[in-house]
Amino acid sequence: MIKWRRFLALLLVMCSTAVWAAEREALPPVNSRINDHAGVLSNSQMHLLYQLLAQYDFATRHYVVVLTAVTAGGDSPQAYAERVWQAWPSQKRPRAALLLLLREERRAAIVAGEELGKILDVATIKQLLTGEIDVALRRGDFDGAAMEGVKAIMGVLSR
Repeated sequence: MIKWRRFLALLLVMCSTAVWAAEREALPPVNSRINDHAGVLSNSQMHLLYQLLAQYDFATRHYVVVLTAVTAGGDSPQAYAERVWQAWPSQKRPRAALLLLLREERRAAIVAGEELGKILDVATIKQLLTGEIDVALRRGDFDGAAMEGVKAIMGVLSR
């Protein structure tokens, strides 16, 4: 009887650990130019951003994506954005940039593909994030942060 109890206890621990790991690994999918998984962007802002990004993609062949998430789950925003980036199975990744906005942390991150990484390097990304994006996020203005981030990324890529 004691062996069965130990076995069941071990099985319960293993299952709960597996569930925790699966929840931690569950990343929000990137399905479109605008992916508001945290529900922080207004419909009008999503529509405006989508049109702006579609026109920019058509004109430059640079694909910019906005993703919102509730939290990074203990990761830094940049590490979380990198995990989302690696999980995104898109052929557009080499010429794409991802702007991540986190609702709980009120922080942002930017990841760029191989073709854009030379322009959007670490120093440039840090400068973009500490500018208007950070100011808007501290105010809780996710619409403003998304627009400022998109405009900043497009501005750097258009130089």
